[in-house]
This record gives sequence, C-alpha cells and structure tokens, in this order.
Amino acid sequence: MIQVRQARSDERARVEAFYRETDSLVTITPSDAVIMAEDGAAVCGVVRLCHEGGTLVLRGMYLREDARRRGIGTRMLRAAEQLIGSQVCFCIPYSHLRAFYGQIGFVEIDPAEAPSLLRERCAAYVQSGLDAILMRRPGER
Repeated sequence: MIQVRQARSDERARVEAFYRETDSLVTITPSDAVIMAEDGAAVCGVVRLCHEGGTLVLRGMYLREDARRRGIGTRMLRAAEQLIGSQVCFCIPYSHLRAFYGQIGFVEIDPAEAPSLLRERCAAYVQSGLDAILMRRPGER
C-alpha cells in the first residue's frame, strides 16, 4: 500500500537519494516542505514546496516509472494543496501536465505575470528545448 505524507526533516537524505535516482540534482533546503510517497520502505515519489525570493513554488514532482498512472501523483498533489492553503503558489510544469496541476486550481499564466526569477527559469527551460509553461494557483480560494 502506498503511503503519501510530509517527509520529516531527518528524511531529507532519503529524498535527495530518490532525486539522484531520477537523475535530478536537487538540493533540499531546510525551509522546503517535502511530500513523499512510499511503497513500503522505498520512496516512489516526491514533490516539494519551496520559498524562493518570497514566492511559494511547487517544484520537483517525480514518480518512479512503476508508480505512474496509479493516482499517486494526484494524491501527492492533494497533499501539497493542503500545505499551500490560501497562499499564492507557482509551478513550471511541462505543458502536457496543464490539466494535472489544474486539479488543484493552477492556471497557465503569461510569463509577464510571474516573478522575474520564475520567468527567467521558465525561459531557460524552453530555450533548452523543454515544453514548459508557467502556472499560478491564486490565493484565498
């Protein structure tokens, strides 16, 4: 049975090891809120909420291949929604995930509507060939 929960601070090394397994060079900061999915003792999915330049950003959603298409990502997204609460939050997903993130109220925005840090990050992703978009979840829902 897959369990989805917020990672404890003493589990950061496990989460970073999972990111490395997915070929992601992610460093988790102490202020990041990390949600993880576990299949027994094995981490099978991770997403985190980061405060960057005064902006809340949903980042780094990864699932093991065998954990995809089983509703686990949606469960992780719903857990993130609880942590986001009434705050404004941004994310930079692939465009084909627009509806997925839309499940919790994220809507695609014009890059001009995003903080410069995120505009620049999204532009760099697109320039490198990724089909990325900027999305925002309005606060006070």
